[in-house]
Amino acid sequence: MTTWFSCAYMSLRACSSTCIGRESHGLPALTPATAAVRRLVPRPRVAVHRTDPGASASAEDRAADSTARPAATARPAKAAAVTFSDEFDGAAGSAVNGSKWQIETGDNVNNHERQYYTAGNSNAALDGQGHLVITARRENPNNYQCWYGRCEYTSARLNTSGKFTTTYGRVEARMKVPRGQGMWPAFWMLGNDIGQVGWPNSGEIDIMENVGFEPSMVHGTLHGPG
Repeated sequence: MTTWFSCAYMSLRACSSTCIGRESHGLPALTPATAAVRRLVPRPRVAVHRTDPGASASAEDRAADSTARPAATARPAKAAAVTFSDEFDGAAGSAVNGSKWQIETGDNVNNHERQYYTAGNSNAALDGQGHLVITARRENPNNYQCWYGRCEYTSARLNTSGKFTTTYGRVEARMKVPRGQGMWPAFWMLGNDIGQVGWPNSGEIDIMENVGFEPSMVHGTLHGPG
């Protein structure tokens, strides 16, 4: 499956006004204007290492090697090449690199999310220290309209559609996620043919999802037809 990446770090799902302004588990309360901050932390921030099915011995071959000859003669795996990375270096307040990321805008009725995704650096900006900070706010500065009426929150959602896709490889990122009822940070991959076959036929690999009411649990999920 050839995929591209999506990041909706600050989704606010089915969240009422009581979800904002207080953090659980001993974390400090948030200011009324700011729901949460989500940042990618120490390097590498986001990286994809390209691997090829033929680049190393199969599991069966490795098992045969271990019994048929000394381990020292087993075929070594080839080093994986980095095909995509973003260290989020740049001046504080800068938007993400437009050659790598596409910023989605609008609301999302499919998941009953409460926020409006904004463009530019309003809700997704570099901090000048090699981090991408995505902030969800309880605000509506431009009278945004959502599926439920006038939007109550703003946030950001990024993807690499049209910028980068991959079929084989290892994906890694270092992330710091918020806690609190209503939060839904996520980092996932979607099939590149989603525009033709739709979801779930395109397939989806959820690398990381954290639901606010389960702060100690991280979900990794596969979606597909059937």
